[in-house]
Amino acid sequence: MIRATLSQKLGVWTASALILAAFFILYGSYFPAKNGTVGDDYQQQLPNLLTSYYWFLENGFFSVPWFAPAQCGGVPFFADPGHGFFALPTYLVLFFNPVLSIKITFILFSLLGYAGFYFLLRNAFWVSRPLAVAGAALFALNGFYAYRMIVGHPFHAFMLVPFIALLAISRRPAFLLKIVIVGFLFAYMFHSAMIHIIPPAFLALIVIILIHQTRHGFNVRSWAHIGLGAIVGAGLSLSKISASLSLLRNFPRDFYTLPGFPRIFDSARIAFESVFLRVPTDTANNLLANAPFYLQQHEFEFGITPVPFVLMTAGIIFFIATRIKKQEMPPMKKIVSAFAISLLLAIPILLNWYSPTWNSFLKKLPWIGQSSSLIRWFSAYIPVFVLLGILAAESLSKKHAVQIAIAALSVVFAIGYHTSADRAYYDSQHYNPETIQTAYRKAKQTRVIPDIKAVGVYTKQNGEIAMPIGRNDVFTQGGSQLACYNALFGYRLEKFPRKDLIPGPVLSIRNGHFNIKNPACYVFPAENNCAPGDHFREEEREKAEAFVHYKPFEFQKSSLQKSADAINIFFLLFCLGVVVREIKRLFPQSYALRKQR
Repeated sequence: MIRATLSQKLGVWTASALILAAFFILYGSYFPAKNGTVGDDYQQQLPNLLTSYYWFLENGFFSVPWFAPAQCGGVPFFADPGHGFFALPTYLVLFFNPVLSIKITFILFSLLGYAGFYFLLRNAFWVSRPLAVAGAALFALNGFYAYRMIVGHPFHAFMLVPFIALLAISRRPAFLLKIVIVGFLFAYMFHSAMIHIIPPAFLALIVIILIHQTRHGFNVRSWAHIGLGAIVGAGLSLSKISASLSLLRNFPRDFYTLPGFPRIFDSARIAFESVFLRVPTDTANNLLANAPFYLQQHEFEFGITPVPFVLMTAGIIFFIATRIKKQEMPPMKKIVSAFAISLLLAIPILLNWYSPTWNSFLKKLPWIGQSSSLIRWFSAYIPVFVLLGILAAESLSKKHAVQIAIAALSVVFAIGYHTSADRAYYDSQHYNPETIQTAYRKAKQTRVIPDIKAVGVYTKQNGEIAMPIGRNDVFTQGGSQLACYNALFGYRLEKFPRKDLIPGPVLSIRNGHFNIKNPACYVFPAENNCAPGDHFREEEREKAEAFVHYKPFEFQKSSLQKSADAINIFFLLFCLGVVVREIKRLFPQSYALRKQR
């Protein structure tokens, strides 16, 4: 028996190593790609990482950059919901260059996603090892995570969903410690700039818990774990949440029309094809109504291959045949649970259905109304359908050999399916990170950073402002890009309050103010007696000089922000206290000996 267990564990490790090796072969070569480029949206992420590194060099490890002078003549940094400061890549740049930091993050979170889904299946749903490996592989290989990371979207925390689900369902660790860990994982999602994916991730978690309770009975603890964990996560993020909301009140992202499919059947069809088949980019764009722009291929990447659908179909057929043979109906509780799960799974499809009245209602909703597309909600299907597929596979046969065969065929087919995908779109991304890499190496070697001396801009031959990819990189030469790439102001800077910001020295004075923005006016305009987009006034030279040298400057926060900061600190201390108490409980002898000394 011991030999069998050791043999099975060795098989899991071997299979996992081969699967993850296949994953790295498939996607690891995009950081950078063969031509030296990375995804186009890294033109914002990599400069932000280098900006964080510059800030650390000037102010130390524990200083928080509320603002940064590197783009658009000065912008909010910590308050920007699209930038994740308290996230792994930010701290990896202390040791590794920005591109390598992203690659390490990509690899690490793929491992976390794989391990999390494996343990979710094994420890929460009691699935056999072979099928748990297959489920972990299907989840880790999902196209949403891989391709979003390739193009430059900071969605790596999506791979934490299985661990949150596992913690919510399982009995261990202790209650308080569990909600602290769940809270930390939720907080990391927000702090890592995964703001648009948190709602669909939460939807997936609710459905996973319902699936578990349909099989194993109702348990209020799971709902307490997820609910209280979400509250702790909000508490640990409250400083950034408050600052981001203050910023978004001045720069709401509701100016883009919200696209959708006029026929609900088409919404369901595109969801099905995006999740189980090839990416339907052209088909989807032709069907979309009210779209502000063409949605690129990565917007429809959710692929978990046809494997889960085939397994679910086989499981449903087997279930119906078994029930007919036994001439019995499933219990009413399970029917009600299945109906509730179906309703929840309909939410992403309904959100992507378009009718003028429904669309007008969605635009008025918080969070949803700030979106330019709700296609991302299809990401909720990834962990749910992988889970349902594996549970269906388990129901087909309890024989270990059969389950090994199903798992092996599923993994081999999935890897082959992903390998055969057309990745020309990702091979032809345009952003060259070498300017950022070179500036990073120089700063790391000399410990000297280039201060912002001027506002710069690219122009065409006719004098019009040009917006080439990589234009933000001018900050490495001491320039703050006037026409920066920053989604906060719209993809085409539709809402950027340029006012009289012009190319030229930042400390030159025009009309009583410097040629550099006071970024505090974006977040707390009333408290700082200014309007969003205002510049540092002539009498604020000391603040302006500190800002362009990546130094903090004095500004006023709102009373709401001060309260949020205090509550955030309280939650942080509470969580640290819980962790310390748990360490003392786990290692009482070591603690007692240390106390005696």
